[in-house]
Amino acid sequence: MAHSKSEDTRPATCTLVLIGLLIFFILAGKSPDAISNPQLWAEDGTVFFAQQFGHALPQVFTTYAGYLHLIPRLIAWIATAFSYNTEPLIYNFAALCIDSAAILYFAQRSQLLAPTWLTIAAFALTPTNGEIFGTLTNIQWFLQFALFAAALYPRPIEPVRHRLFYLATAAMALTGPFSIFLTLIVAGVFVLAEINRRITIRTLSIFSTWWTQLDKSVLGIVAVSALIQLIVIGFIGSRIPTGPFSLSVAKHLVLSGFQMHTFGVILMKESVALIVFFALLWAVVRSAWQANAMVWPIMLAMLAFGLAQIVSSAHMSPNAHLAYTTFDSDRYFTFAKIAFWICLAAALRYSQAWNHSAPLILAPLLVLFAICHPQNLRRPSLPDLHWKQAVQALKHPSIARQVTIPINPAPWSITVKPQQAIEK
Repeated sequence: MAHSKSEDTRPATCTLVLIGLLIFFILAGKSPDAISNPQLWAEDGTVFFAQQFGHALPQVFTTYAGYLHLIPRLIAWIATAFSYNTEPLIYNFAALCIDSAAILYFAQRSQLLAPTWLTIAAFALTPTNGEIFGTLTNIQWFLQFALFAAALYPRPIEPVRHRLFYLATAAMALTGPFSIFLTLIVAGVFVLAEINRRITIRTLSIFSTWWTQLDKSVLGIVAVSALIQLIVIGFIGSRIPTGPFSLSVAKHLVLSGFQMHTFGVILMKESVALIVFFALLWAVVRSAWQANAMVWPIMLAMLAFGLAQIVSSAHMSPNAHLAYTTFDSDRYFTFAKIAFWICLAAALRYSQAWNHSAPLILAPLLVLFAICHPQNLRRPSLPDLHWKQAVQALKHPSIARQVTIPINPAPWSITVKPQQAIEK
C-alpha cells in the first residue's frame, strides 16, 4: 500500500514542480535582467545589504519603515557567505524563487474560487510598472498572497502539520505588516461567529462554519506575529515621514487608481465606477451564496484585504495623485487587482447561467488588457552600474575609509566602511 501511495503522489508532485517552474520563468521574464545582469535595487542595497554589512549575525531585529522584514534579512545574511560579486544574484534568485512559491501556493489553494491557470494568468497579464518583480525588497508583496491563503482559506482535507509549514508561516507573518490586516479580518470572523452562536442568524451562520474550518494553529501564529509587528511599530520601529491621511485621496485611489492599475486606463468616471463596483459586488455575493456559501465571505475578506492596502497608501499625499493617474506605487494595488479577477471568476463559476464560461470570458479580457499595454507587462532593464567593479574597493579595506556604491534607481547609493567588511 505504501508503494501505491507513493506512485499516486509522485505525478501530483511533478505537476506542482512544473507549474512552479513555469511561474518562475514568467516572473524572470517580467524582470529580464534580474538573473542575466543582477544588481541591487533600492532597499536591497541601502537597507538589507548596507545594514547586514560587517555583521556576522542576521539583523532580523533591525526595522525598516517601522516594522520587521524577517525573510529579506535572513537572505541578506546568507548572501554574506558568498563573494560581493555574487550577492546581487543571490538576492534576485532568492526573490524569484520565493515569489514563485508564494504564487503557486496561493493559486493551488484558490481553486475553490478560480482555476489555477487563471490565477497565474492574472499575475502574468495584469498591467504593472514592474517594481515588485525580481527584487528582495518587494517579496513581501508576494508573500501576502500565501499568508492570506494559509490564514483565511479552509484548511485542507489533509492539513499540513509539518513544523516547516508553521515556521514558514511565522516567517511570512514577520515579513511586512500584512499579518496585522489579516488578524483584524480574522477577529471580525470570530466576532460574527460568536454573535451567531449566541443569537442564531441565518446570514451569520456561514461565519460560524468558516471559523470552524480555519487552521487555528496558523491563526495563532499570525496573531502573535501581528502583535509583535504592532509592538515594533509602536515602540521600536523608526517610521518614514509621511503626509497626513486624506479621505479624498483615498476615494480617488479606490475608484480611479484601482481602474488604472488593473486595466491600464481609467475606464469610467468615479461616480459610475462606484455604482458598477457595488453592482459587481452584489452579483459576486449573490451567485456565490446560491452555489457555495463558503465562497462569498472569503471573497469579501479578499476584497477587504486589498482595499485596506489601497486606502493605506493615501498617506503618500501630496504625491498620492500619481498612484491614481499613473502606475506609481503599483505595489499597493497588487493584491486588489489579482483579487478582482479571482472574484470575477468565482462569480461566473457559481452562476447558473455562466458557470462554464468563466475561462471563455475572462481569458480574452486579460489578454486584451495585456495587448493594449505591452510596455506594462514587465520591468524595464536596469541601467548597468557595474556592480562587480564598484565592489572591488571592499576587498581592499586599506584603500579608503568609506566607499560609496551607486545602485538603481539613480541617485540611490550604498555607503559603507571597508574596514568593517567580513573577510571572504
